[in-house]
Amino acid sequence: MNLVIQSLIFSMKKGTKYKINTFSWFVADIALYSSVFLLYLLLGLGLDNFGDYSKAEMLLYISTYSLVNNLYAVLFSEGVSAYSENIMNGYFVYDLLLPKRVLFSTVMKTINFPPLLSTPFLIGINVCLLLSYSLSASVVALYILSLIAGAFSILFLFVILYTFQLFKVRTAVLSGLVLDMLELSEKPDSVFPKKVRDFFTFIIPAFLMSALPSRIVLGRISVFELLWVFSAPFFLYGLFRLVFWWGIRKYESEVE
Repeated sequence: MNLVIQSLIFSMKKGTKYKINTFSWFVADIALYSSVFLLYLLLGLGLDNFGDYSKAEMLLYISTYSLVNNLYAVLFSEGVSAYSENIMNGYFVYDLLLPKRVLFSTVMKTINFPPLLSTPFLIGINVCLLLSYSLSASVVALYILSLIAGAFSILFLFVILYTFQLFKVRTAVLSGLVLDMLELSEKPDSVFPKKVRDFFTFIIPAFLMSALPSRIVLGRISVFELLWVFSAPFFLYGLFRLVFWWGIRKYESEVE
């Protein structure tokens, strides 16, 4: 916990040092999120629903997606990039010497300050949308935990992908493809065929960022889906450990 606090302080100092960059990131984030909300508001003028989501439900869906995306960007995006770069440039060998586990030392203790500035904006919209539903405390708790689980699932998906660099696999194209697929989570899942929905739920966990947490609030999630929301991060972490264990035996640093 102390390392996380130190990382947040360091990130804030860095953000305030480069004020223009931080402000530009903040403006870009707010513009991006606002444009998505505005797009669906405009589309709602000519549509009665989006798949099996009403107009109001779709706004909650987009708000959920935006929050999980923002949570991942704040907590993990910078660390995941550093993890990938260290493997590619050979400095990963020094990460292996750290007393903490590599995943914590290089990823989980790194806070990205600029996207944190837009978090209150997204939380405010999300809370306003949630207030239109009569929700029990247990449902709210499950929803909040599902947002966290979604961010962790995306984290482990990317570190699994980048861990294949230990086998000298170039992952740039693959990571771009995964990013494109994850962007589908912004779209209503119900407009896709069942096989496509299942693929982007259980193989590429895109809809863990949007559809499944939203369905918790709407009361339209199955027991199996609910179990998957909270078991997916553990499954993906276990897969990461397996790939990491296998890859570390193949890794050869080029640093002299």
